[in-house]
Amino acid sequence: MESFFEYLNNEKYSDFILVCTDKVEIPVHRVILAQKSQVFAKMFEIDMCEKTDKKALLGDINSKTMLEVLRFIYTGRSQLNCVNLASSVLYAAEKYHLYELKCQSIAALIEKVSKDTALDILKVADLFIEVELEEKCLSIILA
Repeated sequence: MESFFEYLNNEKYSDFILVCTDKVEIPVHRVILAQKSQVFAKMFEIDMCEKTDKKALLGDINSKTMLEVLRFIYTGRSQLNCVNLASSVLYAAEKYHLYELKCQSIAALIEKVSKDTALDILKVADLFIEVELEEKCLSIILA
């Protein structure tokens, strides 16, 4: 996959704005988002206010999470270095139908299961019905 890293969070050639819960506006490129996510593709095609305003309000995703999602969309890679970020990216990956990012998020969470994190990660596993993650958490909790 060709990397578009240089265009990530860059206004050059951008044609759409994502507004996160923390009011941060992130310039994006519709063609790149639509190519990776059917959800974004539909948002850009259907006659909704987002299409005409060229702006979408993300009422449930903060900028740190969205920038990580966009890193994946633009480069195919992610840096899920903490439980909270991996959990919130998992939610966004599910929302925007980004299966590969969802798998990366689950793998990152599995790596981060410890006595200190197992209960919090178990809640995430239960919410997303992720059996492998749930089993890993339970094995640590019950040990």
